[in-house]
Amino acid sequence: MNKIITLTVNPAIDKSTSVDGIRPNSKLRCNIPVYEPGGGGINVSRVIQELGGTSLCMYMAGGPTGTHLKKQLTALNIVQQVIPISGWVRENLAVTDTKNNEQYRFGMPGPMVEESEWKSALMQLDTVLSENDFLVVSGSLCPGMPIDFFAQVSKIAKKNKAKYILDTSGEALIKGANEGVYLLKPNLGELATLCGINEISYVELEFVAKNFLKNNPCEILVISMGPQGAM
Repeated sequence: MNKIITLTVNPAIDKSTSVDGIRPNSKLRCNIPVYEPGGGGINVSRVIQELGGTSLCMYMAGGPTGTHLKKQLTALNIVQQVIPISGWVRENLAVTDTKNNEQYRFGMPGPMVEESEWKSALMQLDTVLSENDFLVVSGSLCPGMPIDFFAQVSKIAKKNKAKYILDTSGEALIKGANEGVYLLKPNLGELATLCGINEISYVELEFVAKNFLKNNPCEILVISMGPQGAM
């Protein structure tokens, strides 16, 4: 049976809380925080689990926050394969101001990753992939990782004849997409970058998307459009 494998190289503990008014230079009394496992591929594995499916959730993790992340995913009955690193898993913070119901989100960059650690991720991925498996790689890179890391993942997916789904941004997205994917999920701005244009209007979106598929190694293109949904 074909497997679904998710890969998250920069997972996070998403911490959220609320406070009655945010003011500068003041000690703010927050409510009890909520901790949730986060990061692109981990979120995909969580949704698959909620829908009654199964996946192998691979991610790089280290430190006490990495141990916390593993315990959270174990409690959710998600099958895991942890790729050990020396750096601590990052903690993101979201604070809701209950006076005006506005949320402030603070995203951290993630730990510095050594060459031996990211190469270990590639080697482990190579051992678990089989023909026609679905590989979902989602999220950002950690500091210290090469910008062509997702392109290297593409080569491993092609070698094992797996279906590679990529969801990232910036130059890492461009290099990964150029190497070839089964499914790509950019937003409008990312698609414009991939096509070498400044912006894309809704009127021309379908034409631009079909032209991209015609000229790039990608079988399926899903464009996210925020509150407008997706195409």
